[in-house]
Amino acid sequence: MRYKIGSLIALLLALLLCSTGCNAAFADPSALMHPPQAAGELQGINEALNQAIGGTYSFVYPTSGSYRSSNILKDLDGDGNNEAIVFYMPESDQQIHLNLLCRSQTVWKSTFDLNLQCTAVDRVEFADLYGDEALELVIGTSPYVTNSSKEKQLSVYSFSDQILNLRLQTGYTSFAVCNLTGGQKEQLLTMTLSEFTGMTAQDEAGIVQETRKRAYARLLGVAESGSQIYGEASLDSGITAFSAVHSEVLEDQSNTVYIDAYKGPEMMITEVIHYINGRLENPFYNPQTQSNSMTQRAAPIASRDIDADGRTEIPALHQIPGYTSGSGQQYLVSWMKFDGGRLQVGDTGMMNLGAGYYFGVPDAWNGGVTVEIMNEQTVCYRVWNVATSQAGDELFTIGRFSDADWETARQSGYQKLAAGKGTVYGVLLNPAANGPLQLPYEQLVSDFVVL
Repeated sequence: MRYKIGSLIALLLALLLCSTGCNAAFADPSALMHPPQAAGELQGINEALNQAIGGTYSFVYPTSGSYRSSNILKDLDGDGNNEAIVFYMPESDQQIHLNLLCRSQTVWKSTFDLNLQCTAVDRVEFADLYGDEALELVIGTSPYVTNSSKEKQLSVYSFSDQILNLRLQTGYTSFAVCNLTGGQKEQLLTMTLSEFTGMTAQDEAGIVQETRKRAYARLLGVAESGSQIYGEASLDSGITAFSAVHSEVLEDQSNTVYIDAYKGPEMMITEVIHYINGRLENPFYNPQTQSNSMTQRAAPIASRDIDADGRTEIPALHQIPGYTSGSGQQYLVSWMKFDGGRLQVGDTGMMNLGAGYYFGVPDAWNGGVTVEIMNEQTVCYRVWNVATSQAGDELFTIGRFSDADWETARQSGYQKLAAGKGTVYGVLLNPAANGPLQLPYEQLVSDFVVL
């Protein structure tokens, strides 16, 4: 529930400003020197902000995360009334500011203004870090001066007496709000990629210095006396960027965070982080190799709840016999569940990343079926003859069609599997193929997933 987009009012503001490019870090100043007036509550916020700033300004937008508006409404103290958080850049100093506005009765008033000392607002989240049902404001920013690891800066503010108080500040590459300890308090899990110089040695040319990489996760919280570090766990040292991060409660009621990360442009891994006996642990990390080979795959296929059972599955890729296409868009995937101690192999399916679909298959398809690429939108699935290493009988063909082309495809024998975003997916079954590898139409429809 934390990740819902603020409110309808914030959405209305985003729509009003869409001509400025809502996905950019900064709005076009020339278009927003005097922001447009809006009706109702939004108008009151704008008027209070204009009165407090006393000059021209442009709005600033977070570049990632769930909250992408320059104007975010959130009930920080749990009293049933929203506070307004606005990111803007005054023309006078060209610095990114945060302005906090509070409402008394129907009147909005600016109560706090902060120069964020940054070049961009990376992300905004909210978390109950004290366990008191009030929300802390969590802001990730890109500072003016960065160290060699190019860390961004995470700042945590609590709200009281109509102002924001800084409670925690640290560097990060990526972060997530989670609850790994299982208590009332939420925590922040920061992921960091860093480089350091070590392994000095002496040779004929002089001192040799080796630059080494380190990746780690750190679980942070807050206390009355300041920040609290629950623990730290190493991550694969080959990680080059973080992708999706999400948390989950396992069947044993333990809390776990899944981190999808890239190792180069194509290879991906999933790190699993949990908090056991007062320690932050990564069960798949090998300290000897400083890597995670358990979940490594040679394609950027992210973990997901593929079977809609409420549990995250991690993909493991298998070679498709007879398939040598350089595009690398066809994958036979087994999905693994983490049970708190180890990975358990679950369902298997065929994934077409290029055309954007997936469907479940029986285990016999592993080594028993190949794919024939007809064109970018059409794939034929055939029996694979192991003895002759040749493609055999056609099972069925799946095609992706535009709405305009679907009627022609239907008349040629295609049956509808799914539709979405102006696209129809259809299957052309081979009626002569009725062996154990053939999938009935009803099963294909039931298991077909549009990615």
